[in-house]
Amino acid sequence: MEISLLGPLEARADDGTRLDLGGVRLRRLLIRLALDPGRAVSVAALVDAVWAEDVPANAVNALQALVSRLRRAGFPVEAAPGGYLLRIPADAVDAVRFERLTTAGRAEEALALWRGEPLLEAEDAEFAQVTLARWATLRDEVSETLFARQIEAGTVELAALQEWVAARPLRDRPVELLMLALRAAGRGPEALSAYERHRELLADQLGADPGPALRQLHVDILRGDSESVPVKGPRTNLPAQRTSFVGRDDDLLRVRETLDRSRLVTLTGPGGSGKTRLALEVARGLLPAYPEGVWLVELAPVTKPEDVAPAVVSALGARARALRKDVFFDAADPLDRIVSVLAEHRTLLVLDNCEHVVDAAARLVDELLAACPLLRVLATSREPLGVPGEALWPVEPLRLPPPDATVAQALTFPVVQLLRERARAVRPDFEIDEASVAICRALDGMPLAIELAAARLRSMPAGQLADRLDDKFRLLRGGSRTALPRHQTLRAVIDWSWDLLGDDERRGWQRLAMATSVISVDLAEALLGPDAVDVVGALLDKSLIRVEGSGYRMLETIREYGLERLAESGAEAEARKAWTEYFVELAEAAEARLRTADQLPWLRLLEAEHDNLLSVLRWAVGHGQKETAVRLIAGLGWYWWLRNYRAEAAVLVEDALNLPGEVPVRHFALAKVFSAVIYVETFGDFEYATCVLQEAARIARGHESEHPMLRLAEPMRALMSSGINGLGSEAEILAEYFDDPDPWVAATARALHGHAAINLGWDRAVAVGDFEAALARFRELGDRWGLALVLDALGTIANNAGDYAAAAQYARETIALSEELGAQEDQVQQWMNLAWALYLAGESAAVDDAIETATRLAQDATQPHVHAVVSFGRGNMARLAGDLPGARRLMEAALVQLGPASAAPQFRAMIRNGLGLTLAAQGEYAAAAREHRTALEDGLSAGDSPIVGMVLIGLADLAERQGDPAKAATQLGAAAAIVGVEDRAVVDRARVESAVRTALGPSAFTEAVERGRAYTMENVLELL
Repeated sequence: MEISLLGPLEARADDGTRLDLGGVRLRRLLIRLALDPGRAVSVAALVDAVWAEDVPANAVNALQALVSRLRRAGFPVEAAPGGYLLRIPADAVDAVRFERLTTAGRAEEALALWRGEPLLEAEDAEFAQVTLARWATLRDEVSETLFARQIEAGTVELAALQEWVAARPLRDRPVELLMLALRAAGRGPEALSAYERHRELLADQLGADPGPALRQLHVDILRGDSESVPVKGPRTNLPAQRTSFVGRDDDLLRVRETLDRSRLVTLTGPGGSGKTRLALEVARGLLPAYPEGVWLVELAPVTKPEDVAPAVVSALGARARALRKDVFFDAADPLDRIVSVLAEHRTLLVLDNCEHVVDAAARLVDELLAACPLLRVLATSREPLGVPGEALWPVEPLRLPPPDATVAQALTFPVVQLLRERARAVRPDFEIDEASVAICRALDGMPLAIELAAARLRSMPAGQLADRLDDKFRLLRGGSRTALPRHQTLRAVIDWSWDLLGDDERRGWQRLAMATSVISVDLAEALLGPDAVDVVGALLDKSLIRVEGSGYRMLETIREYGLERLAESGAEAEARKAWTEYFVELAEAAEARLRTADQLPWLRLLEAEHDNLLSVLRWAVGHGQKETAVRLIAGLGWYWWLRNYRAEAAVLVEDALNLPGEVPVRHFALAKVFSAVIYVETFGDFEYATCVLQEAARIARGHESEHPMLRLAEPMRALMSSGINGLGSEAEILAEYFDDPDPWVAATARALHGHAAINLGWDRAVAVGDFEAALARFRELGDRWGLALVLDALGTIANNAGDYAAAAQYARETIALSEELGAQEDQVQQWMNLAWALYLAGESAAVDDAIETATRLAQDATQPHVHAVVSFGRGNMARLAGDLPGARRLMEAALVQLGPASAAPQFRAMIRNGLGLTLAAQGEYAAAAREHRTALEDGLSAGDSPIVGMVLIGLADLAERQGDPAKAATQLGAAAAIVGVEDRAVVDRARVESAVRTALGPSAFTEAVERGRAYTMENVLELL
């Protein structure tokens, strides 16, 4: 696929076919995604790009609809954390190629890509204005480079140059080029006139004078100085390129832009991130822009601060001879000698590896910038120089492919391309596989580490290397013999950073290395004490941590090194104590607020600390710290439930509870409650979960007032352990909590009672009353989980009553709440609920969008039933649309996805009933009967009357197809009696009832239905 932005928007498939781009909003969306190919663009940025000021009320859903249209048009748009990405190679977009070609100095090729005015569809959007301004600047720079080459070669067309200059009246460089061209053509007076016109225009419009370079050229022409080009002789000492440069095209462009704005740019970053290589490539690309010289000063060999200036003198020696600067050789002061060469010339100085002599380098740079107005400096250092006017550019590790990327997708990422290219240099037959991608991931995308790994691949398969990278410091050795000693092994790279630190900074590195994800300011203070801010700032300056969101993060390789040093220090026990106490206290402080209107910020906080919290729990379990582990479970159990981390937590919870030792009753009972609900959801083992909950209820007796979940342990146990016969009496236990002093307990009891009423087939008014009472309480509390629970139930009731519009609205409200909570797996069911309500309402176009959203959300689900939800919903609609083979395939897939166990036998019953209906329609009556019987048994085991009623309608369908309308009518009567209402969401009922009524006649039909009404949940199996 190719997308062209540098002119009217065009897109072509791989075979060259032009793709339909639709309306303006669709084109805006494609443009914004194409500006960052292969990268996630946030929902907010996409909404701004598409709608600007005219944002619709439900912008997220509107954006999803546009994304769906793009996908249907053939564009590979994928969901990404917080947004979407266009999965195409960067070079497939002409604008990206243009920027890369400009950076590489390939002016003719870059300009050839322009076809006309770009981004016309989005020119009023802010993102387009910024982009167009950047492209215009780059286009001017490329044109300048091209004109400069033509002037030097004597091939410039003066008319074209004059037209180009006239379009840019306020810039010095175009006028400078025109003056050089005119003088080279022997038209000095015209050059002087051009200067005067420009000077007057600047004075009138800006109140400014031309820059020093242009003024100097004016003086040279006035004097009749014929030397209009840079002095002959060496213009650079940059080493020739020996290997290809991979993966930093954006950095090249941005560093160039930064150098245009700032006279000092420092590339910072950890050792091995590629600062030196990036600086050299930037410098090579800027040679045309600095005709008077680009000079590299390698400071790595310098060991004394006083030798920094002499190192610059040494680098400039050849240039001084070419300029015949006698003062350079006569002056004793190194600074005077440097200034004599640089003061009057537009020069770029590259100072490489400043970190170990950073103070001396900073002083020298400060003095040079003050004395040499045309000088620019590009420095590399693991920490900033700290000079006024310094602009920093952090050189980050190469971006890693997403965890679910295929090998083909991973190969579009420069980090993987780098490994392939360097590995093929030592093993020509090397091919990228999953192990190769894992190597890139394990090495944080650090270029030096990747190159060391590539060298190791000469003698070791990628799979073996990937498996051994937990010992990466021993394994990654043997880099280039000509490289600096600290770049020959991975350990040496990081040892160099360690050796440059003070004691407080080393202690900070060791302690912060315990964090497995983001390091918050609060965590840093808990681990480091009152000096945390200063220590963190020092580590940040030295590129050992980096800013991420509102906190900091340490690369995994640096973290592992810090943990090694912590273990050697003898202070690990003390550090671990502070680490565990911080996270236990955080979990306990957050837990109580997760049932209030403040739940969202606390959920975000726990989400930010998710990996850290789990690492503490794993460490506590692995080291037998039972109280720490159980307190964490008690604090995190409800968070895990709300955010669908149930499967992730289940095994850890069980391991923690089985540790030896005593734990305070409150924490232990609460951990047991969460263990039960998480286990039943994850593994579907009701029997085991019931036993755990029974034990939790027993332990909690006498402590119920200490936590809302402990108050509900007994009624939850009663509901879970009751069979068909006992559910009614057990449900009434919940009524005892309707006026509980804790409003959350009262609301939850009402909601659970409402669900029990539906399952028991009671009067729907009872359930509606329960849900409305619960809704009012949850609204007062601001608990979005409770609101979603109740609104979802009210949506089901509305669907059953045939009020499909209300059901759809309830589903939308539920989805909005779950989106706020971040409960992605819950949203899958809710989107399918919305799809079903829309289907029943006949809104077919909206149905497709809802299903597509559910499918996208299900991609990352860990619970098997989440995938089954989508397959079943699609299969049911396919069956009703007459696509019986497709329906059967989807229903069977849903059963496979669900696996042998399920937390909800009701759902298994629904799938088997749908499969039975499909098989019956295909004439496979025996197979259909088996599915319906199993479905009925599942529904009865759960004591769920609506499910039993649904299956009975499926059985009636089968009986009618087999020519037994009387049996079918009896089963319809049993369904109505057991459910208590006519369920209009079961759309097969009307069809079956009509056929049976016609076959029997009114009187016989009524008699058969009445016979069916005598059946109950206890004896309905007799109908089989």
